Amino acid sequence: MSKLIDYIISLTNLYGIVYKDKVVEIYNMQNEEEISEIGNVDIDELNKNFVYNHGDYFVHESIIESEDFDDQLRQKKNKPYYIPEKKELLKYRDELYFEKNKQYQDLFNYVKKNLFNGDSFKADNLCDDIQLICEMGFDAQEIFDLFNLRNVSFKDEKQVNEVMQLNFITQIIGFKTITIK
Repeated sequence: MSKLIDYIISLTNLYGIVYKDKVVEIYNMQNEEEISEIGNVDIDELNKNFVYNHGDYFVHESIIESEDFDDQLRQKKNKPYYIPEKKELLKYRDELYFEKNKQYQDLFNYVKKNLFNGDSFKADNLCDDIQLICEMGFDAQEIFDLFNLRNVSFKDEKQVNEVMQLNFITQIIGFKTITIK
């Protein structure tokens, strides 16, 4: 498989939608041998990895199936691209990969210590699910529904606020007033 295919799949998994010229730009930033355009790529290989050619873009299958292309494109307009270093970027070839950044670690450590009595497995599973919900653009209520589904009981409103104040959640979805069921 070509290095270019790896970039297309990785960038599509990272962004959901990626402009073909952006693929070329990032590829050229991170590799000595430059390319001037995408050219002919193995469309079957892309499709096997849930990546589809859509005009001037590569698009993840989930966006195509949800018929959300135009809305997703509007949301991305004029926003800067997060471009990880090459080694980190190519980890996104695995569509389930995400970077466990400081905010994720803060949430994980809090949940492990305060909600799961030190159980790393339960904490990691919950945090992974929260990350996925945030990535999909859902709101804070869905996160609290997840807590309810996992039978997480908060001691009091202070603890609810502590969880919501964690940077991982607030940076992704913004702080909202939540009514706990």
